[in-house]
Amino acid sequence: MKITKYAQSCVLIELENKKILIDPGKFCYDGDFKPEDWGNIDILLLTHGHHDHCLPEAVEIICKNNQPMIIGSKWVGKILSEKNIPVEIFEPGQIKKLDNITITAVKANHGVNPDMPVDPEETIGFLIQEKQSIYHCSDTLYFKEKPYADIVLVPISNDWITMGPMEATVFVKEINPKMAIPIHYDSPRHPMDPNKFLEEMKGSDIKVQILKNGESIEI
Repeated sequence: MKITKYAQSCVLIELENKKILIDPGKFCYDGDFKPEDWGNIDILLLTHGHHDHCLPEAVEIICKNNQPMIIGSKWVGKILSEKNIPVEIFEPGQIKKLDNITITAVKANHGVNPDMPVDPEETIGFLIQEKQSIYHCSDTLYFKEKPYADIVLVPISNDWITMGPMEATVFVKEINPKMAIPIHYDSPRHPMDPNKFLEEMKGSDIKVQILKNGESIEI
């Protein structure tokens, strides 16, 4: 398994036979990288409708060039229906099996910031299981019931939107994965130093891997 982190909460997961792209939102793109640059994407997972996770114009280009299967929340389906992009709507607990891969929608509890231009609607995380399991938490505050995964992609930005480093540490330790990778910390509006999460996790047997934009790790 190869994991590559991009800006905000975007992650590319390369398995043996599939490439899965999660939440390629607006902060991924600049003069050096455009939606056209995503290649050979088999599955596109979209957790919710905020543009830092689901940018409709970018999704349209990704779909045109890759023709991936798209799975998303009801909110995602509503947004992408305006561009006639088909989405398989998932609610927490729904499962899809594709060859040797299992994708499960997981509950997420998106926080509300008073400065948000659009209040959050239905938001989900994703548990992807193959030889190892990886859990993308999406934007969520702490909640108690959560699945086990070998690798947890956990948001740490705080600002009432997601968990901060302290809450994320409790959340991750309760799962007790082999590895935690912080996400949702590099927004210009809600920045967070990922080293604060690393500091909170000190003394744990769980490995913390901080990935820069475009950096990969093979597991």
